[in-house]
Amino acid sequence: MKRSNLSVILVNTINPGNIGSIARVMKNLEFQCLKLVSVSQVDTKDCRQMAGKAFDLIEKSGRFSCLTEAISDEQILFGTTSGRKRLQRSEVLSPNQAALLIHEYSPYNRIGIVFGPERSGLSERQLARCQFRVSIPSNPKYPVFNISKAVTIFLYAISQHRLKKCEKKKQLVLIGKRESFYRDLEKVLIEVGFLSESNPEHIMNGIRGIFNQPDLTERDLKILRGIVGHLQWYIRDGRLRTPSTIRKP
Repeated sequence: MKRSNLSVILVNTINPGNIGSIARVMKNLEFQCLKLVSVSQVDTKDCRQMAGKAFDLIEKSGRFSCLTEAISDEQILFGTTSGRKRLQRSEVLSPNQAALLIHEYSPYNRIGIVFGPERSGLSERQLARCQFRVSIPSNPKYPVFNISKAVTIFLYAISQHRLKKCEKKKQLVLIGKRESFYRDLEKVLIEVGFLSESNPEHIMNGIRGIFNQPDLTERDLKILRGIVGHLQWYIRDGRLRTPSTIRKP
């Protein structure tokens, strides 16, 4: 596994002590890339105490104002969720199952593991951006882990997993390019009346689930972009022409 290709992405983490604890376990297990999204308080006494000698990971962490910015240079995303009942659009993996996939993808692709805020976790909109969902099996009556403990369990599972042989994965398209495609697709679907202009998110999350397959290559995305581009052209100009001048033989 290529540890340098894996990022821990914390979204709206409230407690600075949790960030310190996460940095500490990352250093314990030799993970280096930490990304902080919409996190206001970091350099606090509590954070420094919990991080110890791992505070340097926090000092050099990436700071982002939104999740879109943080994930743009990743290629595969694992979104974490608790065992609470919520809308599931795809299979939910265990940390061990996720570890297997991470070992397969990481030699050639950047991997992001995304953790939501302590009180609510990731939203459905944020989870819809991830190719995989992961949850720690737990007591159904009390399924929510402290975020630093959850990160520890995930990273330990990844560290302990060993593959004798795995299929080589291709270098995949960047998340930023996926997001750009989804934005253009949403605009077209609003323009033709398929999506509601006032609330396109609900259906778009489902559409993401259809197109958001992990092994999306540059060629795949080029074809999808070609479809959207042709729809845009047809809406603006193509519909004014006769069908015979549009159809391909």
